[in-house]
Amino acid sequence: MLTEAEGANNPLWLSMACEELRVFGIFEKVTEYISGLPETLDGLLAAILARLIREDESKVVEKMLCYLECSQQGLKETELQLILSDDMPTPIAMLFWSMARRTLKPFLRSATRSGEVERLQFFHMSIRRAVQTFLDKDQSTLQAYHSKLADYFLNHCTDDATVILEVPYQLSRAKSVQKLIDFFRKDSRGAKVHSFQRSQYLKKFRCMTPVNQPKMCTQYGICQFCENGRGAFGQTPFPNKDCCIQCGNFVPPNFKNDKQAAMSCTFHPPPGPRFPGKHTCIVCSKPIHLAPGRKPTLAYLCQFCQLVGFKTCCKIKTDGR
Repeated sequence: MLTEAEGANNPLWLSMACEELRVFGIFEKVTEYISGLPETLDGLLAAILARLIREDESKVVEKMLCYLECSQQGLKETELQLILSDDMPTPIAMLFWSMARRTLKPFLRSATRSGEVERLQFFHMSIRRAVQTFLDKDQSTLQAYHSKLADYFLNHCTDDATVILEVPYQLSRAKSVQKLIDFFRKDSRGAKVHSFQRSQYLKKFRCMTPVNQPKMCTQYGICQFCENGRGAFGQTPFPNKDCCIQCGNFVPPNFKNDKQAAMSCTFHPPPGPRFPGKHTCIVCSKPIHLAPGRKPTLAYLCQFCQLVGFKTCCKIKTDGR
């Protein structure tokens, strides 16, 4: 009967179905159980994982699946043991780890690249899709998993290459915008992220309101005390006046034109007090006072951060608004 099912044409479906029958303990209801098995691989895997999660009183199986799904390239066993713990950097008790590792053994594989320690990954993409479906039901839970991973990579991971890869991704998915900005601008490891990648991560949280009407927008400015300082927009050797105010990339003189202007919409005016005909410094939030005949130093975006064809508000919404 099992081999006649529609899903039996898939060897993985058939092997997973046989494994489920092995642990099914009511012989009199085997036929009924077989007929009730989902006919698709994704459906069968979702049902199996739901059962494993339901039967695991420690909740470690569920967390382990979710952390592996939320990671970009899998996780080392030592990393998982720390992340699963409620008291980092103390690893989870080996009893709980061994039970969860044994339970999920058929669904995981160890993968490695030259010179690296093995990482645990899902054995098949269908397993990943099943976990994604489970996580998509509750966005707040999903963000919490990403936030826990970001905390581990920021504060406990010693491999800079992994930190550079994982931290921006995890903070972005956790919607921890201010932490993402601080990582790029204040953390020495964040300075190693390419400016294009920084731009792409930060664009996800930009206002993007069109600002083509001069009366409905304001260009950001930098006061004379802050323009020659460094570090306001990133860890670069260039003065603030020559940096993109979003990603910190260098803005050459030929890019300082109206098309690359860093603008704010009416919903996100520059910080600090506002006076008619005056600019406010985006760095110190104080009014820019100019000597007669002196023009204000205006702020610009680099070629990665400015959208082609039209200007939009470049305010990064740290509070979701």
